[in-house]
Amino acid sequence: PRDSENFPFVLLGNKIDNEDARTVSAKRAQSWCQQKGDMPYFEVSAKDGINVEEAFQSIARSVLNNDFNKRRDEFFRRDAFAQFRTALTEKLDALDKPSEVKLLVGSSIKGNPELKKFLTETVLVSRVQPKCSRKRHSFLIAGYLAEVDENLLLKTFGKLTEFFYKHSSNLFNDFEQQKQTAIATIDFAKVIPEKFKKAAEIFVSKNVPMAIPEFLKLSHPGRRQLGMITGEVLLKLFPPEGTAGINFDYLEEEPLFVEMKKIIEEANENGETLELFKPKNATTDQKKKTILDSDDDEDSEEEFLNELGNFALKKKNRTERISCLIDKLSEKKDVKMFFSGFYDLIEVLPGIAIEEITPELVLRVINLEDKFNLPKFNLFRQRILELIFARRPELINYGVKLMLSKNCAMIDRYFVLQALIGGATLLSTGKSLVDMTKEAQEELEKEKKSAFELLESTTVEGEERTGRLLRASESLKRDIEDRKGEKKNAYLKYAPQFVYPLIQEEVTGLHLDFKQKDHAIFLGRLLLTAGILIGFAKNSASVVQMSQDLLLFIDKVKQIESEDVIEAIVFCYGAIPQAMNPEVFFNHFGEEVCDWLEYLVTLKESDVVEAYPRLMEVIETTAASLIHIVNMMQKKLGVEDEEEN
Repeated sequence: PRDSENFPFVLLGNKIDNEDARTVSAKRAQSWCQQKGDMPYFEVSAKDGINVEEAFQSIARSVLNNDFNKRRDEFFRRDAFAQFRTALTEKLDALDKPSEVKLLVGSSIKGNPELKKFLTETVLVSRVQPKCSRKRHSFLIAGYLAEVDENLLLKTFGKLTEFFYKHSSNLFNDFEQQKQTAIATIDFAKVIPEKFKKAAEIFVSKNVPMAIPEFLKLSHPGRRQLGMITGEVLLKLFPPEGTAGINFDYLEEEPLFVEMKKIIEEANENGETLELFKPKNATTDQKKKTILDSDDDEDSEEEFLNELGNFALKKKNRTERISCLIDKLSEKKDVKMFFSGFYDLIEVLPGIAIEEITPELVLRVINLEDKFNLPKFNLFRQRILELIFARRPELINYGVKLMLSKNCAMIDRYFVLQALIGGATLLSTGKSLVDMTKEAQEELEKEKKSAFELLESTTVEGEERTGRLLRASESLKRDIEDRKGEKKNAYLKYAPQFVYPLIQEEVTGLHLDFKQKDHAIFLGRLLLTAGILIGFAKNSASVVQMSQDLLLFIDKVKQIESEDVIEAIVFCYGAIPQAMNPEVFFNHFGEEVCDWLEYLVTLKESDVVEAYPRLMEVIETTAASLIHIVNMMQKKLGVEDEEEN
């Protein structure tokens, strides 16, 4: 119906049994009814008897209560206000101060329900404010209500906290609208008068603590960070009785954090400001006093770590709840509590339910700041990320995205790459790449040394090696262990989840400038890591495809004249043959080996190799290894090699 004042009710039932054939969706129809005077709306089906009786009862009640005339009058009022609303919106876009809203609409808002609903609901949670506005509408309205109607200010704040809780589990609403509502909640919170603090605390305690764990589970980084920032602000302004506020770690250069911090610290019209997020360097003096003041000798570090370990072992200081452990890692003053978060995570992660290992934990570990200058901080952090990647390989893609983000420090990128190798080691051998004790580290070095010495003179097949091996990959070391006894390699199943995030097409088109030395070094380390991870997947069902895709990625970066990138490419050419049986390698890569050798010959004559002589040794060693494999396969297949390579 076009003229809704002629209809007390709308029925839309002829297509309810056939969703695909509907011309008007339920959402659109319901929205239309709300716009036309909040007419009752039912979806009915005469065929299945759905809502038929309820619909006729509603019509009867409307007739008996004279709702038809009331609804018609309300529609006319709303229709008239709609014309004023357009002009009001344009005026709001041009205002700078809350006091100007009072000049625009007056002091009394209670007598105009349409205006009240528009300012406290529509503007704040239903519309996305135009970017051309001079000031946030929520800032203007909050300041206006703080002056003319404090009770309505408090009531609206309570509604906004309810929206904050609903958004914690809603992944489908528009993000800009969600951000606008979160900002509105903060704007209203900042102007709540002192006499209403207790009442505001009730709203916060009812909605915010329940919302934060849900936000932390979200995979969308913007929604998650928005929830963390807003929740932290509300709990600091109105902490529930008997509880302390929370402190999250943020990427301080992240655009969303910068935007929200500016809003939070923005002065009200009366000049009052908030400073809830202090600079990280404000804790520098605390760090120096917390950690040993003596020189950083090894004995002092071990003594300090033992002291922290003893604290972490005490039952009263332990917990298995991931959310509590994340809170421990947010500790900014108590070094023992901070360390116990590390200790408990390493203990808990191997056996905890995998659904409790969340993207938020990955984000926290990667962005974790060494607030207390802990000895072996990166080793502990690496061990935690190794365990996360080994338990939930599906989180690797998210971890790599964080690693490649513009705000990730270069040292943290290397730490993530090392954790990938550690997670693969854990899955394939059952052992951590880096053990926390000094004795185990020494034993690891002995094993590596013996493996390298053996492989420098002997191939995996036990024959005399042609040329000298400069570097033995971890995959070669696995060959030695495999010959001692067959072990189940759990890594084989998950290898693609480790490798593909590193060699996706987007990596080469990122913000990194590979003409810069540090960026080129990182790309070289990334390629080395991919080669090592493919080596761990020896003879797996996916190793051939992963190797082919690695070669496609290498083709995109071959032109980068960096000794680190070149060395990594040469390493990958040497690692791929070691990741599969010679027959498999020759069948799939036999023709490409000639191109590899041609590339190596070209490199030997390039300016880059002349400037870095050590590359010559790497190139010659890899070339000799490839030639040996080709000759061996030709001999095995009975093909005479007529040309001396």
